[in-house]
Amino acid sequence: MQIVSIVVWGWSSPEPRVVSLRPGLNVITGDSKTGKSALLDIVDYCFGRKEESVAGERIREAVSWYGVLLRTDDTYIFLGRPRPERGAASNQKAMVVESVHGQLPRYSDLKPNTDTAGLRRRLGQLLGIGEDQTPAAEDALDTPNAASVGNAVVLCLQKQGE
Repeated sequence: MQIVSIVVWGWSSPEPRVVSLRPGLNVITGDSKTGKSALLDIVDYCFGRKEESVAGERIREAVSWYGVLLRTDDTYIFLGRPRPERGAASNQKAMVVESVHGQLPRYSDLKPNTDTAGLRRRLGQLLGIGEDQTPAAEDALDTPNAASVGNAVVLCLQKQGE
């Protein structure tokens, strides 16, 4: 699975701002405070993180929807998340659209069609990450661990200094 583009839609414009990536390894460089870390935060949020943790107050205030366009062998997957309501830190709303064309939805078509649990479940299926759980030992105090898309995202996205 490859990230094709990272997208944001503003409150006042139906035209998205798109950062397109090339197939393979992408290294994003640039001056300090130009939004590089925000791109990783957007991907993390679109992959189902409960809280919006996008770096930069200006970005959070200007954006109404976040999106990521992914590609597998012959399918494009758009993941979209609306910004939480003003004053809220999170929401569970999500949008997942699969197609063979790879076109971004129009602003007027951005509507949640699932929640974050459904989004992560579908991503897990596409990535081949099952619902496997590692049972905790009988005398352990912790709960069983499960492989998930959330685990994979943390390992795949590296911020500066990691």
